[in-house]
Amino acid sequence: ITDFDTTALANPNQVTLGSVYKGFDDAAAPWGSGRRLDEHCGKLWIDTFAANVRALGSQIDQLSAFQAVTWNDYEEATNLETGVDNCLSISAAVSGTKLNWKISPNTPESAATLSMFVVYISKDGKNLAQLKVPPTSARALDLTQYALPAGNYKLFVKARGQPSVQNHLSGGVSFPVYSTLKVTSPRSNQSVSNPVAFSASATSKVGVSSIVLTIDGVPVYTSHSNTLNTSLHLALGSHRYLYTVWDKAGHSTKEGGPITVN
Repeated sequence: ITDFDTTALANPNQVTLGSVYKGFDDAAAPWGSGRRLDEHCGKLWIDTFAANVRALGSQIDQLSAFQAVTWNDYEEATNLETGVDNCLSISAAVSGTKLNWKISPNTPESAATLSMFVVYISKDGKNLAQLKVPPTSARALDLTQYALPAGNYKLFVKARGQPSVQNHLSGGVSFPVYSTLKVTSPRSNQSVSNPVAFSASATSKVGVSSIVLTIDGVPVYTSHSNTLNTSLHLALGSHRYLYTVWDKAGHSTKEGGPITVN
């Protein structure tokens, strides 16, 4: 690819078509002769694009077009309609208020075939709503940042491939929310000044026992009712608040986020 691209740049008056490819295997072709170029689980597809970028740099637009070699033949395993297989699987699990996921194989080569993760939430396990788009380096999501009404949810994580690389969706994992918590103050990522007002209310089918306010991992105020209202003086700088609602059945629901005290 490098030699071809370098020659193309040296001959700007010629019509030149660049090339990218995912692999080659003519074992299924009547004309086959045992030729095979391993796909390396999608990494070859990514590497051929990278090789063109390295060779052409800012002059990549000098090529008229790129061909997906060779002619998109199913017999030669160069078809793209089915997606480039990156040999990857993804699984997810919930631990407390954290959604965790892992890919297999979990290698730099596998991660290079991904463009992002997409976290979905669903009430029925069929109709999915996008919740978050984490980067490929992420493996967890803090669920306390979301104000979810009480209910039973299913969470899914999709490993979205680079262009033409196959996507993979995890199985759904359960995430029950027992109480509906409404936070009035503060807002996540808000800049506030002292004294900082904290206000929240909660409802539950079985009744609310208490609401506990935690600052930077330390419980600082408890209300033994379905409302909490207080003001606190905090040190200047960044903090993380967390409301925990305990219902009368002993289940907890949490919501919080970062704030900055100026």
